[in-house]
Amino acid sequence: MMVSSIFKSFAMGTVLFASHASGQNNWDINFLTATADFENGNTNDIKMDYEIGTARSSYTVELFDTSCTQAISAPIFEIGTSITAKDDNHDTLEILVNVDLAQLPLQNTFYDPLSGRLSFCTKVQLFTSNSIAIVEDSRKVFIKFDFEDSFDNTKDSLQLE
Repeated sequence: MMVSSIFKSFAMGTVLFASHASGQNNWDINFLTATADFENGNTNDIKMDYEIGTARSSYTVELFDTSCTQAISAPIFEIGTSITAKDDNHDTLEILVNVDLAQLPLQNTFYDPLSGRLSFCTKVQLFTSNSIAIVEDSRKVFIKFDFEDSFDNTKDSLQLE
């Protein structure tokens, strides 16, 4: 009976020590900001920032239709990402999306030329080292373009759900 108590204490101490030592217990994925800037020559039309758990280097960023079920395979979007240290518990994941505006009118799946609205869904997933998805953030993005003589791309043109 005494050996059993000692073993339980040792096992519990080992589990607590191992989980603390790993440093990767934080699976946070928090949306921070989104901005849109479609000025001529800009290569980062849409910028989205997330706060994720520290040292999460295994992640995916994918674009889908607004139902968040059909992956967008059209080459109209180019996605770039970077991670920078934020604090002891979080890093910042920056997602940069470049939109090929010349191809936009040809893509009726996610662009409505009558309303001038571009819409899609972003999915960000964090994975374990064994490629198991642990957490996901899905966010619908809507951008309204005003193609009048005085092109207006204000902050009010970007909406998220």
